[in-house]
Amino acid sequence: MPGKLINLVFFFLLALPVSAEYSTNVHSISRREGLSNGAVNTIVRDAEGYMWFGTWNGLNRYDGSNIVTYLPGNNQNSIHNHVIRELYPAASGSLWMLTNKGLGLYDNLNDHFTSYFTLESEQINYENDIAISHSDDQGTLASVFGRGIFRFDKATRQFIKINFNKTSQPASLSVKRIHVAESRVYCITGSGQLMRMWGNRLEEILQLPLTGTLSSSITVLINQRLYMLITQRAGAALMIDLESKQVQQLSIPDDIITSFSLSLGKNKLWTGTEKGRIYSFNLLTRDFEVIKILSDQVINNPIATRILSIKETDPDILWIGTDGNGVYTLKLTEFPNTILSSNQLAYPIVRSILVTSKRDLLIGTKGGGIDIFDVNGKHIRQISVKNGLSNNSVLSFHERADGYIWVGTDGKGVDIISPDYNIIRNFPRDFKISSPINFASVYRVLEDSDMRIYLGTSGYGVILVEFEKADGSLPISCEQLILDKSIIKPGQQKQIVYALAEEKPGMIWIGTRGLGVYRYNTITQRVVAQYTTMSHPNLVRNDDVLSLFTSPNKPIWVGTSNGIFSLSPISNDSVIVTALNVQSALSTTSIHAIQLDKLGYLWV
Repeated sequence: MPGKLINLVFFFLLALPVSAEYSTNVHSISRREGLSNGAVNTIVRDAEGYMWFGTWNGLNRYDGSNIVTYLPGNNQNSIHNHVIRELYPAASGSLWMLTNKGLGLYDNLNDHFTSYFTLESEQINYENDIAISHSDDQGTLASVFGRGIFRFDKATRQFIKINFNKTSQPASLSVKRIHVAESRVYCITGSGQLMRMWGNRLEEILQLPLTGTLSSSITVLINQRLYMLITQRAGAALMIDLESKQVQQLSIPDDIITSFSLSLGKNKLWTGTEKGRIYSFNLLTRDFEVIKILSDQVINNPIATRILSIKETDPDILWIGTDGNGVYTLKLTEFPNTILSSNQLAYPIVRSILVTSKRDLLIGTKGGGIDIFDVNGKHIRQISVKNGLSNNSVLSFHERADGYIWVGTDGKGVDIISPDYNIIRNFPRDFKISSPINFASVYRVLEDSDMRIYLGTSGYGVILVEFEKADGSLPISCEQLILDKSIIKPGQQKQIVYALAEEKPGMIWIGTRGLGVYRYNTITQRVVAQYTTMSHPNLVRNDDVLSLFTSPNKPIWVGTSNGIFSLSPISNDSVIVTALNVQSALSTTSIHAIQLDKLGYLWV
């Protein structure tokens, strides 16, 4: 999903002991956030990562922050009906849909819709008279009650009727539901026959014990075994083992199952009910486990009633469509927050954090130096000026491959701590180098692909540190990068640099306070370009750059004291500046840190 942003806040509370606390976030997406209607019949994610919500009044596309709504209009390319019952995404990015009046196909490349079966005069119950199923392998099938079963032809972009043999013809006209699953096609007729399609014939598998109006049906593959799950307006849900042809009735006391969805967890299904409860159904034990945190939130809201749709997406988000209160999202895995009380730190204000290769946690404070905790949260050491640190205000950390930790402080130079934390040396003070440059207040330490160190300082620009080739741990020289060409005298650059990031080998980005962001070629040692509110007034939001983040083949994210924007490199000398659609809370917020997790989410 494009533009995935998550607000990350670290809490260092005043009175709590070290402990692991877990919280699960529940969020709602309703008409307040732009959803066209609160009754959400279906939820899917398409090939491009967008979430789609089919409601009783419009189709909604959600990109994580903004909603685009599609409603019928005068344009022939508009969506043809406002009630969206089912959605089926294709690998190509297109989207099939079942509406209250026929079928629709959304063309994602051209952003327009094509409709099918919208003029069926025999339609009485729109909910069940037309059905659709899609598989990227098997294509798209549709059934129209009273007319038969049709297959979509990609060449003509039309549905072609399947001609069944004489024996199967009557059954083909009475199909109410159709499913394509694992190269097989299953149908449910109006009289409750479950049938399998073999070419031009239909074969009855069993008579379903239906006791009410069929409201939904899905097929799922679990442990290489195919099942069909059916819900009814009244009465028990049905679970059919399509291999053994065994039917099991599923019910929850004093409630009615309204929806099923496949869980990404092994041997589990998601289940929603008439009373707004969410259950995880264990296929091995056949037990229902209530998801209390979400069920309580839905039940306690007087607008919400039954659960209409459920969709789990990786990495661990559950999307819940309700009948009246929009969509709820639930993060399934608990987020561990290790809380450290201020009385465990030498100073309560935290300026920097590092998790070392040994999994020790180093916390740099504003006035107490460094506190070190082991992986279990035990305080194992405190380092300050008493131990040789240049200054007790610790601004930045960086661990090199040799285990040495570079520490930027408000003092002179940069400190280097040995892997065992016993030896502290200051660069350049404690090293024999020719023509050392005086600098202080190192806010950022960056190591590039060539294992050179760049130091972002307050008032001294960027300092480049070179190492001895034979001993990669020994720094032998330093020089100041020339960012302002009008100043050529060594050591006279005055930029305040809070942010550094490497775009690729030979290219780094430099974020300054008040002078915007620089793109710098480390091979030619020249500034490629400078981006400011003067050079790009409509897109660069602020020249006060506090943070930068880069990753391969991705935009460069720029955090400022007034929001966030991105830069997209095209070539070594060309960049596109891109505006971002972010939550309003981020548009005026100081962005001090940006990081990407292993799941592709950007934390700010």
